[in-house]
Formats: sequence, structure tokens, C-alpha cells
Amino acid sequence: MKVSALTIYPIKALAGIELQRSVVTRHGLQHDRRFMLTDPAGKFMTLRANPELTAFSVHLKDEMVEVVHPTAGSIEFPANPGEGRTSKATVWDDSVDVTPVSSEVDMFFSDALGSAVRLVGMPDSSVRLVDQTYGREQDVVSFADGYPILVLGAASFEELNARIASRGNDPVPVNRFRPNILISGAAPWEEDGWKAIQFPTLSIRLVKPCARCLVIRTDQKTGQRHAEPLETLLTYRKIGSKVLVGMNAIPDEAAIGRVIEVGESFSVSD
Repeated sequence: MKVSALTIYPIKALAGIELQRSVVTRHGLQHDRRFMLTDPAGKFMTLRANPELTAFSVHLKDEMVEVVHPTAGSIEFPANPGEGRTSKATVWDDSVDVTPVSSEVDMFFSDALGSAVRLVGMPDSSVRLVDQTYGREQDVVSFADGYPILVLGAASFEELNARIASRGNDPVPVNRFRPNILISGAAPWEEDGWKAIQFPTLSIRLVKPCARCLVIRTDQKTGQRHAEPLETLLTYRKIGSKVLVGMNAIPDEAAIGRVIEVGESFSVSD
């Protein structure tokens, strides 16, 4: 079994960036979801309510984040959030210390979206704990929905697309599920039962399945909503009231500062 793709999402809800290697941090993969858009009151924005966010593309170069919009142009800002003046923003039920990026960046996004928004960052000093039912006292998360890393099995995704095709519908791209680590070499849905994945220099705990939402129905380029893959997933991946795809994961303390690479092999514990 090995890593087949690594993806980070520097700005929550915006497009991802595929990498060949990534450093593991306490918050997840380096630069992942350390920024997010909010309304003027500080409430977070997501693809669930704002599918128009798919119009932005995101690039990482020389420790700068570049954001490009088809009509508003582009803008850059440092990839590491500053430690200056903080305010509060909300992510689900969490109130989080955040820092502003700049008024220029706020204006860029506001002009592109046609309403007043702010871009805020999560400095290293900000602490947002994972759900302690599944995490440990020191486990933190960035602006991701709940956990630092999302793992998805390529075979699980391929099996899903085979089921979708058998129903006469078009397959969906893997970016609908917005994973950080895509793994290959396992049987479909085998990752459901894993407790951890072990790389030569680090370990990542798989703590709970990921409950999916409207985002998986959202075309990540156009923002259009589609019936698939949810329609097919409801036939066999619904547990209670939730559809489960992928595993939420947390890096162990010893993993901080270590590197994961595409093509790297790993073992599992269950």
C-alpha cells in the first residue's frame, strides 16, 4: 500500500493543490486550511452555502498563496498566517482566534463575490481542539470541518464509480471528496477498519469515518449540483442518518515535522 496523491486546501472551501511531498504539522498537512473566508460578522463560508467559491483557483509558490478568479484577476499573500492583532471567527460551533490578511485581499474577494467578505488566517498561537471523544488533549485542527487530515482509499472511490456507471450515470472526479491523502493498494473500503497508518518515520491515527454532505454533489469547477455520487452512496454507505466516505485522521506527536511523499509505502494497524 502506498500514497497515490497528496492535496492541500490553503483556503477552506476553495480549490485544492496537489503536491508530491508535504510536511506534517500539528494542524495537518502544511498550509492546509489555514485561511478561510467569513462574512463581516466572522461566520465561516463553505461550499455548502456558497458554490460560487469553486470559481477561484489556488496556487502555492515561494511561500505565497496566489488566488485567481476569472473576472476579478489575481492576488497573492503570505502562506503563513501572521501573529498580529486577533479577532474571533466561528467555524461550526467553535469560536477561533484569527488574524486578518489585508484589506486589499478582502476587497479582492468582496469584488469577486459581490458581497462584503473577509479572509482570515489561523496563527500558530490559535488553539482549536478536535472533538475530544476521538482525539487526545493536545490534538488540534485548523479550519477543516473537524479533523486535521482526511484519508481516502483509491479502490473505494473506484468501486463507487463502478456502481455509479452501472446505474447509467457518469463517474465523478475524486476532488468531490476533497481528501488530503489518497492511498492505493488496499481493497475497497478496507480503510474503514484501520486504526492507524504507519510510515517509516511517522504514524497517523484514523479516528472516525467522515460523514459527507452537499459538497460531494458539487462540481468543483462549475459549482453546479448533481445527484451523484450521493444517490448511489445512499444505497450502500448510509449508516443511520449519515453517508460515510473516507477516514478522519490525526497525526501522532512524533509525526510533527516529518515528510510524507507520493509513492511512499505504509503499513496499517487495525
